[in-house]
Amino acid sequence: MVFPTAFTPTLLDTLTALVVVLDREGRIALFNAACERLTGWREDEVKGRTWWELVPAEDAAAVEKAFRRALASEGSPELEHEWITKEGARRRVAWNAALVPGEDGSFQWVLGTGIDVTERRRAEAWFRALIEKSSDMILVFDREGRIQFWSPSSAKSLGWESEEILGRRAAELVHPDDRAQVLQARSGLDERPGKTAPLSLRFRHRNGSWRYFEGMVRNLLEDPAVEGLVVNMRDITEQRQLEEQFQQSQRLESIGRLAGGVAHDFNNLLTVILSCSSAMLEDMATGVPVRAEDVQEIQEAGERAAELTRKLLAFARKQVIAPEPLDVNLLVTGSEKLLRRVLGEDIELAAELDPEVWTVCCDPGQIEQVILNLAVNARDAMPGGGKLVIRTENVDAEDDADDGEGRGNLPPGDWVRLGISDSGIGMAPEVKERVFEPFFTTKPVGAGTGLGLATVYGIVKQSGGHILVESEPDRGTTFEVYLPRTREKPATATRSPAPKAVRGTETVLVVEDDPQVRDVTVSALRSGGYRVLVASDGTSALDAAAHERGPLHLLVADVVMPGLDGRTLADTLRRALPLLKVLFVSGYSDNVIAEHGVLGPGVELLAKPFTPAVLLARVRAVLDAPRQANLPPRERPSAGGEAAASSS
Repeated sequence: MVFPTAFTPTLLDTLTALVVVLDREGRIALFNAACERLTGWREDEVKGRTWWELVPAEDAAAVEKAFRRALASEGSPELEHEWITKEGARRRVAWNAALVPGEDGSFQWVLGTGIDVTERRRAEAWFRALIEKSSDMILVFDREGRIQFWSPSSAKSLGWESEEILGRRAAELVHPDDRAQVLQARSGLDERPGKTAPLSLRFRHRNGSWRYFEGMVRNLLEDPAVEGLVVNMRDITEQRQLEEQFQQSQRLESIGRLAGGVAHDFNNLLTVILSCSSAMLEDMATGVPVRAEDVQEIQEAGERAAELTRKLLAFARKQVIAPEPLDVNLLVTGSEKLLRRVLGEDIELAAELDPEVWTVCCDPGQIEQVILNLAVNARDAMPGGGKLVIRTENVDAEDDADDGEGRGNLPPGDWVRLGISDSGIGMAPEVKERVFEPFFTTKPVGAGTGLGLATVYGIVKQSGGHILVESEPDRGTTFEVYLPRTREKPATATRSPAPKAVRGTETVLVVEDDPQVRDVTVSALRSGGYRVLVASDGTSALDAAAHERGPLHLLVADVVMPGLDGRTLADTLRRALPLLKVLFVSGYSDNVIAEHGVLGPGVELLAKPFTPAVLLARVRAVLDAPRQANLPPRERPSAGGEAAASSS
């Protein structure tokens, strides 16, 4: 066979590509300089040897077979295999073959052109091993959110094999509550090629359970090698479960401490009440006049118990509050006289108030309690005297969040900051971490209940605010209360008119499931001149109203009762008696009448405990108030009897 004149060493040696020419038997006829550099073999050392003599022995038969098959098909096959160098090393080479005809027109030669792909294949193998052995879940989505790649770790984490999941929309696996987060991350990345966004969401396991994942999504839609959104996430389900168990343990510890503290304080109060009442009963049995001191002790113990209950409700954010537009500056200045008496003469009180401070919507009594409790706490931290500064300031969280003052977690929006700083002894870090826990106190026994700051925390949270504390030993303490701004204007203060006489003659329906509370309520109303109907639950109340022939003026009902609750009872009665007025009575604000403990407009509620005088005054005020729908009037019901509408 005549060697083609185009295959000249001068031309082929200038190429960087690997070039070999084989005859029909697979023997090397030409071996260019690039092949010599790669393998270390000179052309004269390999010329005449078969191609498969340079490949590993285990692959020689397969390479020869592929050569014969390619030659018979008269095509242009591609082939990739390892090549053994003169030193015995192995290089991976990818070849393209072309059949070259001889002078008679038949195919006499095979021209092979190749490139060294050793490093590329090593990188691919390395990358594949990383993907396959990675504990992180790796996914690739296309522009429509369909899954294009599903790593082995994804199958291990979620139970779905690639063939079950490829082509499905990722949203099918994401928890419904987390899909908005995914859409938000996607929208933020659409115009940011190459950028990343954090993700924390739940994926559905093949068994139907939900697994927690955290990670990042990167926009590589414009990368021609990927053309997708790459998600790299780690399964944190076990970590979440451990955190929840730890938090539950902390909650149980706090509940135990709270229960112990409540039991301790109430046992003290009950000791006073039981001791004094026993002494009174003994005196009465022997004809000795009851001592006024015993009665006074019982009353004071009851008042202390009521105050403790209010603190517990504030801490639990279950206290009824009546928010209104409020100027915090006026509240601070109005409290100064009381604060100076509480602080004492050895503590200097200073107010640095922003004259342009925004309005907030809060219960003024609650915010006064916050200021007073924080001031008392500051006083105790300055046993040798010092300075207390109260500041107000407007805060734009978006502009102020990264100012280095530790407010990065404050939600965006407009806030009013109420700051109270003292020059006292400060707090160690371990004390600071627990400062809002109920019944946690560093004060000696008898010097404090440990509910003051817990109460502050509950009030602030119930008001929709946030509270932060900064303190170091010997460097004082600063509490910062953030209250949300309102666009409403504070109401103009007016003096309440003097209450009218507390007695009356109207008919009142009392519904209370606790027999002792029911008895004292009925007794107080009857002593005030009222005609009283009595019921122990909602069903018997409807029956009493249905059989009442005269007008029914007022319903006094407990909020939470077995069966028919107070609000449902009132709604039912108002359908038949649209002019009926209602006064709810409750020891706490259940969601039956209040959303998150906030009393709605037009709803009258008397909080327990109360005295007969307070009850009579409140009943008289509700009856004398202009007629208004403190509960929306409804159409007359068919159930409960056709009672005539009463007049007020």
